[in-house]
Amino acid sequence: MEYKYDKNGNKSQELTFNENEKLISTTVFLYDNKSRTSKETLYDEKNSLVSYTNYTYDDLNEYVLTKTTYNKNNQMIEKSEFNPKNGNLKVFYSYDENNNLKLKKIYDENKPYNSEIERYIYNKPNQPEKWTYIKYDANYRYNLTDGYYLEDYLFPLYKLEDTSSNIFKHNEQYIATFQKIKFNKNYSGYSYLQKVENERYLFNSSFSLCNKNSLTYYTFEITKDNRIDYDNCYEIKLIDSTDYDYKSLNKSRKGKGPFGFDIGMSYEEVKSACVEEPQNIGDDRYLVKPKKSHPDFEKYVVWINEKYGVYYIKAISPNIHTKEDGSEVKSKYEKLKTTLSKKYGKPRLINTVKEGYEYTENENWMRSIKDEARNYLNIWYLDGFSKYNGLENIYFGIESTYTYSVTDAYIYLEYDFVNYDAAKNFLDDVL
Repeated sequence: MEYKYDKNGNKSQELTFNENEKLISTTVFLYDNKSRTSKETLYDEKNSLVSYTNYTYDDLNEYVLTKTTYNKNNQMIEKSEFNPKNGNLKVFYSYDENNNLKLKKIYDENKPYNSEIERYIYNKPNQPEKWTYIKYDANYRYNLTDGYYLEDYLFPLYKLEDTSSNIFKHNEQYIATFQKIKFNKNYSGYSYLQKVENERYLFNSSFSLCNKNSLTYYTFEITKDNRIDYDNCYEIKLIDSTDYDYKSLNKSRKGKGPFGFDIGMSYEEVKSACVEEPQNIGDDRYLVKPKKSHPDFEKYVVWINEKYGVYYIKAISPNIHTKEDGSEVKSKYEKLKTTLSKKYGKPRLINTVKEGYEYTENENWMRSIKDEARNYLNIWYLDGFSKYNGLENIYFGIESTYTYSVTDAYIYLEYDFVNYDAAKNFLDDVL
């Protein structure tokens, strides 16, 4: 780093260099009449605008009120809001290139150092995935903010941050099941909840708790007079993901997954969904011919684990001869994407080119694919624990068919299920 200062002693520039001492970015700072940063502007190594950030202040307490970042096209990409009484961060927002909200983080504004308490991820418009955080208090109780996990019967525990470091094994993944219960004197945990209620250890909203060494949580709501509402209680039991029956996530009829393959299907079940015997091509991979094939794909591969069953599916299109601008393969791709989007919602486009690659013009689009300089795919991030019968991600992209041709391509479509990590770990255990 190298810094430059103005006549008032304020930092005016921040220059960043790589390991070869080559300039890679420059940040320029502007100040108001009180020497407070009013604007930061970031330039790349060619002195081209990358982004800029504007600041507003509370004139009474002199704290930052908002910090807003825009890209070179003047589109807002990030915004932070602060508590005017203490300057602590309250809310952070992140937006995509279409100004759609991607991420929202909520912080405990009474604590410094960015104490995040909730996170909302907008993979689908107006349907955020909510993350919350385990907190360990002075009374050795773990309080989870209520909300996300009462909507479904399953959720992956790796979405929760264990700040206590002594309940969960960090090298293991857990799944939680939920059951609404009617507490009575004979039910496990009843005496503990009564003790909490008698100690008046309640807030003005519902929350979850567990004993220090327990893997069972009791989530409950409270009444208007701040008592436990025993008619609205849930028991949350944590299950090691290696012991979970992933087939239970398939809530639809058998064979309703992609090309007729469901999460957790055994080899024999996959065989029955095909027109001929699956052919093993190494490890868990099987070349198959599904009864429910699609006319735009000709090759299908299914990953079948001996313990967890089907956990990954890939389909590949026939060769598509196209112009160097990729117009023919793009046209076929967009039609398929429209069909997928109707079922799974709007995807996230990944369209990146390696830095320094020279053939970036549209007429050389296929050349950049062939040279593996361009990464072009759409991704659907799904909540496989509550929808889509265990599907977690969908990857849909374009690749070059031959290493020597720039006018031949194929389309690939890949599905992974929530048992993917468990199956891969099982496979890796042989190493």
